[in-house]
Amino acid sequence: MIATWMLYCALLSLLAGIGAAGAERVLAAFHLPRRWTWAAAIAISCIVPFTGPQRIRAARGGGVDPAEPFVAAETSPPARTSSTEDASSLWRAVDDGLPMAWMAVSASLVSALALSAGVLARRRRRWTAATVAGRAVLVSGGEGPAVVGVLRPQIVLPRWSLGWSDVLQHLIVQHEGEHVRAGDTRLLLAAAAAVAAMPWNPALWWQLRRLRLAVEVDCDARVLAAGARVDEYGELLLRVGRLASGGALPMLTLARPRSFLERRIRAMTHRTPRSRALTLAAAAAGCIALTAAARAVPRPPRPELALPAVPAAAPSPDRVSARGDTVRPVLVNAAQVQRSVAANYPPLLRHAGVSGQALLALHVDAAGRVTSSRVVSATHPQFGQAARRVASVMRFRPQRVAGRAVPADVRLPFGFTLDEPKAATPHDGVAFDLRDVDTQPRLANPLEVKAAIAQAYPPRLRDAGVGGTARVRLLVTAAGAVERAESVGASQPAFAVGAVRAVRAARFQPARKAGRAVPVWLVLPVAFSVRG
Repeated sequence: MIATWMLYCALLSLLAGIGAAGAERVLAAFHLPRRWTWAAAIAISCIVPFTGPQRIRAARGGGVDPAEPFVAAETSPPARTSSTEDASSLWRAVDDGLPMAWMAVSASLVSALALSAGVLARRRRRWTAATVAGRAVLVSGGEGPAVVGVLRPQIVLPRWSLGWSDVLQHLIVQHEGEHVRAGDTRLLLAAAAAVAAMPWNPALWWQLRRLRLAVEVDCDARVLAAGARVDEYGELLLRVGRLASGGALPMLTLARPRSFLERRIRAMTHRTPRSRALTLAAAAAGCIALTAAARAVPRPPRPELALPAVPAAAPSPDRVSARGDTVRPVLVNAAQVQRSVAANYPPLLRHAGVSGQALLALHVDAAGRVTSSRVVSATHPQFGQAARRVASVMRFRPQRVAGRAVPADVRLPFGFTLDEPKAATPHDGVAFDLRDVDTQPRLANPLEVKAAIAQAYPPRLRDAGVGGTARVRLLVTAAGAVERAESVGASQPAFAVGAVRAVRAARFQPARKAGRAVPVWLVLPVAFSVRG
């Protein structure tokens, strides 16, 4: 389910972020750039979850799931049998709605980025060009200092910074110039796009914030390494933090949040630890621990991909992994399973003419045997029990990953259907199809049938105020009598039994073909209403 996969993504992102935080401390000890650790964490959070096996299902309305073999075709939606199934159905409904909510939030964030681009373009028309500390810049009314633009980034300075001393102007232009040279706007835009693609992941938002801080700390380090004095540069940061207010720039800029100021000053005055070897050892131990934790997290399959319906004649695709190295289990004793389905058909339901289905969750081991089974849903509890007995005789060609047999979990529907009575042709002397007669049969005793339906109303459902319908297929003889009747569908199993019993009281004016009375098959709907 997609909710489980999303939870896995969030947990993986959290572990990647913890690893990036540890790696950042190691890089700081060796005076190396920090931002790439957070860029790597964001990449891992967005790429790794999409590299696992993916379940592919047919689009609604037709087709089958090539990853799950069918024992029999499904004939009707599974009925809920308990409060647990009700909760499961609710959870599935919520799970089905998550992709739509995901797309809506992502579209909102992308729209916000597009709106930022428009606002930025409109504001740039009001800015003026100038030369500060020997470099071409844009002068704004109050926005900045910042870097704007992705393909051709430019420095933006607020008008109030033009009255500063030459030293401070040189430092501020040098700082923004380092951002331009390093391409930081492109890096942050890519990270923002990753967050927009997975906006429900809180760990990814945290990684983006830490990346922005690391970008600023790296830039500060490059400016100081070029010869800037710590006291003068610290004064610059304090002035910018005090004066840069009001005119917030749109998203597509590289501006500094005020909350970063204290951390940047601490990073500038941070002392190198005495024992770098100890720092490396601690980092290695943390890396091993995080790797073990990540491997211990169960990895669910990626969200199901809806595909067009697969025609019945199309070849069955065994390979369902996007990489083509995973082969799903394949049933190898289909004929034996079909015989077992017929042998395990619940006698009471067969006698009542009730058909149905059950959906099982099976665990298939590396040898292709079914080691456990669980009823997910069933139209009648006895169908669920029968399906589990059938599952015990199933044998599979096991799932293979990279050529190695591994256990697998599959969901498999089991269909229990009665043999359809043969619709005889006009030439076999038995019975006609309703479409082949000249005059259709007419019910001759509706009041008696109505009384029989009332008498056959299941007492438990009548007392509970539950109504419903059933469809009965019956053979009407040339004399107008009902010779055979069986259920072909009902809203409740008990209605199927009652309807079959009630229609046996029906009498008909027989169907006619070429002027003579003939037997005919027809389907009769029967309604059970508490109002009579």
